[in-house]
Amino acid sequence: MPKPFKHTAKIGDQEHEIDVTPPEGYFDSEEVAAQFVPRDSVETTVRQRVDRAKRDARTALLEDEEFVQEIAGKHGLQKAGAAPPNLDERLKSARQEWERTALQPLKGEAESLKKANQRLLRSVMVSDMLTSANEFGVKKSLLKAGPDKTPSIVNMLGGYFDWDPEHGHFAAVQGREEDGTPKFRYSGKPDETGSPHMGVREFLKQWAEDKGNADFLETTRQPGANLGEPGAGSGKNVVLTPEQASDHGTYTKAREQAEKQGGHVVVAETTSQ
Repeated sequence: MPKPFKHTAKIGDQEHEIDVTPPEGYFDSEEVAAQFVPRDSVETTVRQRVDRAKRDARTALLEDEEFVQEIAGKHGLQKAGAAPPNLDERLKSARQEWERTALQPLKGEAESLKKANQRLLRSVMVSDMLTSANEFGVKKSLLKAGPDKTPSIVNMLGGYFDWDPEHGHFAAVQGREEDGTPKFRYSGKPDETGSPHMGVREFLKQWAEDKGNADFLETTRQPGANLGEPGAGSGKNVVLTPEQASDHGTYTKAREQAEKQGGHVVVAETTSQ
């Protein structure tokens, strides 16, 4: 279980020291350094090992005198009277053996490292979001892990981010290319972040400053009313239950609907009858 830690957050003009309990799967910097390796290093190591395996396979074939004579014979260079064996079968057999003994194990290792790297990146995003959410006064109930062991705020807004490998941080996404490559939103303060793309903190700050999201902050709560399907609220607002709001897909659709109607998303808390 990750150890709790204290975080100083600025709410309004005052700073408050907040106890933060990280969700399961969170790694601090020491654990990251002890258990994981940088993604670039992993890719470089795997690429080098594949290249080395290819070179070793080629060297082994070139040192096989009979095989060399067969290759030379195919190009009209064999000695007079030499009858080359079935070259295609030998090449096919050599390739199959190389794939079995070298390539397949490397693929398995690369896949395991890829999954470990994805888990690490996920923990980085969760940590960044919780830190920023605390700083900007998001309701404590949204910072707690749900049945899927993921904080509700991450389920709500995590889909708006993707890893920016060029600048080494999670950035807000505003669409994707045809091949799925993310198109990142540009930062309004690139000089402060050192990146041209909007990071998690800047996105959460703008989101918290949006009056349409006031219901998700500690300073404002909406009374229970008109619960049910998204869009069942009165007027131009779209009303969601806390469970609906914690689902990224439902929240995104509700926000798009509210914007079209000229309203905003409201989270209505249930009241006892």
